[in-house]
Amino acid sequence: MNISYTTAWRISYLSILAMIITRMAPPLSWAQTQFLFSYEAGFQRRALLGELLVWIFPQGLTEKNTYVIAAIITLTTVAVLFSYLSSSYSRMENGGVLLVLFSFSTGLGTLVGDTGYLDGILLILAISTLIITMDSMARVAVASFVCIVGAMFHENMLPYFVPLVMLNIWLQNDTRPMLQRTMLTAFPLVATSIAVALFFAYGTHSYDVADSLLRLMQSRSLDFDIRIDTLEPMIDFPDGVERHLDSVWTKWYYTFQLVVFGAAGLVLLLAFFWVLNRPIAHRPILDRAFIILAIISPISLLFVAFDISRFIAIALLNVFIAIAILSRLDQKFREKLPKAITPTVLIALMVLQSHIALRDLNVRGHYITTFPGVLMLQKSWF
Repeated sequence: MNISYTTAWRISYLSILAMIITRMAPPLSWAQTQFLFSYEAGFQRRALLGELLVWIFPQGLTEKNTYVIAAIITLTTVAVLFSYLSSSYSRMENGGVLLVLFSFSTGLGTLVGDTGYLDGILLILAISTLIITMDSMARVAVASFVCIVGAMFHENMLPYFVPLVMLNIWLQNDTRPMLQRTMLTAFPLVATSIAVALFFAYGTHSYDVADSLLRLMQSRSLDFDIRIDTLEPMIDFPDGVERHLDSVWTKWYYTFQLVVFGAAGLVLLLAFFWVLNRPIAHRPILDRAFIILAIISPISLLFVAFDISRFIAIALLNVFIAIAILSRLDQKFREKLPKAITPTVLIALMVLQSHIALRDLNVRGHYITTFPGVLMLQKSWF
């Protein structure tokens, strides 16, 4: 299927603009409350953004401030991601088809719908490392430092994007001796893992200071209500004291979302893996396994957290980022992928993505009238 890159860029721009208009929403209380985290009471996980905001807004935040912050995060993320993918896909014959496919992506729609969440900042930091030529230990160290900074915004940096950073290093150093290549590749994982372990050890507060932390956050919230349970992950609860969020695991709607949104996401991921199968078939089996693991690593968070649609959306975006990495580094891949995306395949992927909508964290009603969320209404038949 042939389409000029200029035409593809215009279609993608219009598609993303429509997606922003229909999916971007004012942040709800969870995202707003995270903007109030800071280091005023000592080091705390997930508080780097809030600490920066203390410098910019020393008197506190109004609700309008949080709206502007959330919009800036989301719009900047979309612009950076689109720019990176556009630059990468331009190396391929008919790469515009991929750009159009991305602009209709279920993952992108959910990222936009999760307006104000910190995932966008993590994504921007990850992309900043992917444009670096990883040909020396010094540059790998810089990339690792960026990953650690990302983990200071949110520890999800580790499963979200560190594997993609590692994949980039692995593929760029395929001529090095295996031991040296492995050590370079593992460095961001080891460094970020140690940092995250330290953040959990020293950035989690004791239960007896929870009330004072809440009062501090409330003092910085000038005209909106904070969500108290947002602080729970940062508190070390003693035995016998249950977190409010722990009850989510036992709710029927969590099981429903895990099954139906998980299954829908799995179908989309398998469809993309099927498309990628031949274009990466020439690579060693270790490389192919690395590519798949780097894409699906965000889903590992389902063992410890319950933002199902959020994690699946990041995995779906990782598909497009992994393709971008390969398109920059692998000539055979650049030649084979356009042949794999036939008109039939493109239409099938577009249809799948148009009918599947994940649940945005800033909840809007669209997901309940689209598949698979509409199944919540169809249960009334029974």
